[in-house]
Amino acid sequence: MNIAKYNDKCIRLEDIFGNIYEGIAVHNNIDFNECEYGINEESIQLGCIMFRKSCIKKIESLENHKGPFGKFSNKYGKLEEDIIDGGIDLIEEILESEENIHISRLLLYIKENKPVFSEEETIKLIEDLNTLIKYNQDNQIRKQAQEIIMNLSNKI
Repeated sequence: MNIAKYNDKCIRLEDIFGNIYEGIAVHNNIDFNECEYGINEESIQLGCIMFRKSCIKKIESLENHKGPFGKFSNKYGKLEEDIIDGGIDLIEEILESEENIHISRLLLYIKENKPVFSEEETIKLIEDLNTLIKYNQDNQIRKQAQEIIMNLSNKI
């Protein structure tokens, strides 16, 4: 399987456990992974989640997919769920990324699913969202972030 051809493409990835993820792919070659992570294998990264080639069962391009959620099959999915489950550090990594589609999908997941955060995590998330509002130029993302801040502020 040539996973390098999916670099910078919107994809649907199925892992060997049957989980389905969608997002913008970044291909990491063997040299990069060896240097950065000590892994002698190429990988695909979706947001901040890395999938080793040996753990990928199937990849398909969503570049030509057109539906109610653009290239995606849903407004958010397993990727966003796993990022939330991974904790505040993974959330922060997405909020600081340059991939607005990943940011927007994560914010929508937070808004609609209202995950529970500790008081410390809530304070950190509010700080991260304020930074996002300050530096991100996408008005929809800024609006989503402001709504989440208002909701979170009521809980501390």
